[in-house]
Amino acid sequence: MSEEKLSGLTFAEKVFGLVLVLIGVLTSYTTLTNREAAGLGADLFTALGIIVTFIGLTLIFIKGK
Repeated sequence: MSEEKLSGLTFAEKVFGLVLVLIGVLTSYTTLTNREAAGLGADLFTALGIIVTFIGLTLIFIKGK
C-alpha cells in the first residue's frame, strides 16, 4: 500500500478550510449568543456563518487530485 503525500497546495487548502470553519463557527456562535448586538442582521449573520462553515468543511473533506 502506498500513501500519497500531500502537496503544498492541498495542505494549504485544508488549512484554509480549517480557518473558514473556525470563522464560521465563531460568527454563528457570537451572533446566536448576543442577538441584540447584531440587531436586524442577526439572522443574516447566523446564515452566513453556517454557509462559511459548510464551505470550510467541504474544503477539508474534499479529495484533491
